[in-house]
Amino acid sequence: MKSSYSDTLEELFNQNANRENETQSNGGGGGGDFTVSFPTSWDDIREIISGLKKGGSALVNLDKEKSLANRQRYLDYLSGATFALGASFRKIQDYQYLITASGVSIKIGK
Repeated sequence: MKSSYSDTLEELFNQNANRENETQSNGGGGGGDFTVSFPTSWDDIREIISGLKKGGSALVNLDKEKSLANRQRYLDYLSGATFALGASFRKIQDYQYLITASGVSIKIGK
């Protein structure tokens, strides 16, 4: 049985899953946007960080990247950028991370 924490994140993921395509087509998120990203290249990672710089947040899923070494590099880069920007980095599940800009709080609950 899933915890309420996982249920809430799954709902967030499902509600915002279609925003991934919107974000990629308009050049990236920002200004408080919440994006769902499945990065498979360094350009994708740079877009996520660009969105963070603009005050956005992201649910990042590294499952589509087949190379475990690249997954680790992306994760290292994202966590370093998150720290440098004063943002928050939280592991949700294996290869899934919630990154929120500085000053953004996430409340999980009913």
